[in-house]
Amino acid sequence: MTRLDKMWREKTVVQASTRSVFGQRDNNHTYLTESADRRPVNPYGASKVGADAMARAYSHLYKMNVTLIRIMAAYGPPDMIPRILIENIINDKPIRKFGDGTATRTWIYISDIVSAFICALKSPCKGFAEFNTGAPNTTTLNELIACAEKVLGKKAIIEQCPAPPGDAHTVGHSKYDLIKNTLGWEPKVGIEEGIRRTCNHYIQQNGGLNSPLE
Repeated sequence: MTRLDKMWREKTVVQASTRSVFGQRDNNHTYLTESADRRPVNPYGASKVGADAMARAYSHLYKMNVTLIRIMAAYGPPDMIPRILIENIINDKPIRKFGDGTATRTWIYISDIVSAFICALKSPCKGFAEFNTGAPNTTTLNELIACAEKVLGKKAIIEQCPAPPGDAHTVGHSKYDLIKNTLGWEPKVGIEEGIRRTCNHYIQQNGGLNSPLE
């Protein structure tokens, strides 16, 4: 409640949302706009649907300017799945691959996520607004592993594991036209370049391989 009281006093809030509110889709060609059906498949996603609803309610009740920035799948230093892949490949540790590797995500490099929040703060919307972030392409887990192998020049050791329940397999494709047209945001860092930056950060911090990558 203290945080909510502070939000009310400030009147303008930019809040993080997540692609988990959209849950599972029938195929990866389904485009997800901001108004797409909410279909969470785990408690985390359900809690985020509730958080989005609370943001809308506070905007309505207290005449606050509340903007949601919906993060799809962020990555980059120092954490998240791509960094774990990199660490394990460098150190000859097995990567636990859940399912057949065809599960998809829309990966967005951390600097692009930060940029989306800065755009929202610099150009605050009146009342309630929500924006999807996104990227031109979704990436399967198999493609992500292959990208890390390519950047590092080294094959991964794979430990096959069953897909966990409550993990969305096919997540559709985020449509980010609204944030592009309204706030001028679009992603700048492609998946291979983002993996390369994450690799270099890991190597600089922890060592491994011979030198930072070109």
